[in-house]
Amino acid sequence: METIYIHEVIKFGMYEHMKALQEGKIFARPLAYFQDMEHKELDKAMRHDQYEGTAELHQPKVLMEKGEKVLVTDAEGNITGDITSSIIGPMKLSYGYLRNTPVFCMFSIHSELLHAYERGTITTLIDSRVEEFGDYVLIIKDYSNFIDRVKKLCRVYTNRNLRVVPGIVEYVDITKFHGEYGVFKKPHEYSYQNEFRIVFDGVSIPSDHSIIAEIGDISDISTLMPYKQFRKSFKVKRRNLEFDPFLPFKLQQPRILQTSPFLKSEIVTSGIDVNKI
Repeated sequence: METIYIHEVIKFGMYEHMKALQEGKIFARPLAYFQDMEHKELDKAMRHDQYEGTAELHQPKVLMEKGEKVLVTDAEGNITGDITSSIIGPMKLSYGYLRNTPVFCMFSIHSELLHAYERGTITTLIDSRVEEFGDYVLIIKDYSNFIDRVKKLCRVYTNRNLRVVPGIVEYVDITKFHGEYGVFKKPHEYSYQNEFRIVFDGVSIPSDHSIIAEIGDISDISTLMPYKQFRKSFKVKRRNLEFDPFLPFKLQQPRILQTSPFLKSEIVTSGIDVNKI
């Protein structure tokens, strides 16, 4: 299990939704909503994902290598055939409770992403496609405080076995991945979203429903601004350097920040250790 340090979490969306979030209203939908999302052909922000709510992925090739089979039976349970070799692509295994689990999604900047950016493995920290989510941005400046407030709310509902599970999404090659999939994995083509999720475990709702968790106003730990302003002004601070996350790391000259024992909290953005699940 790898430890990842979260530096910033950001939400992109329409003004009224971002304002509601700043007022403390966390709007969470079940995974099945994103899997069954209507008009997915018009979904430029790529919210739709047919693999959401999948518990396990099985590659037919791997099954055959292990000597395992996918068998077909009739109504009486008699085996009528082996279709393992004729299956194209991965097989999805889903459970109802997982598909009905509500999640709240945000964009994240974390240590693993920063390392990849500095090595040149990824071109930019923030992909311009995030603008498709909406023309406003809410920046959570204190991740630890934000999560504490969510957990505090959920402790009120302990009799419902409600549990808050925060985590960073891992992006995988769907054509090769074999095994447990779950809530914190998505196909690699969604990787530009750098998604961070809050899972409300212990709650099960239909795909066309949602929940609103009210944690109280978070204006003290967040900043709301238009996307165009964010695009021009937002900078990432790392060590004593400040750089533009929309540009390749190696093609820019980061601004050197003045170091001072009184400015350390301003130079390094807030965060806590998070285990990738």
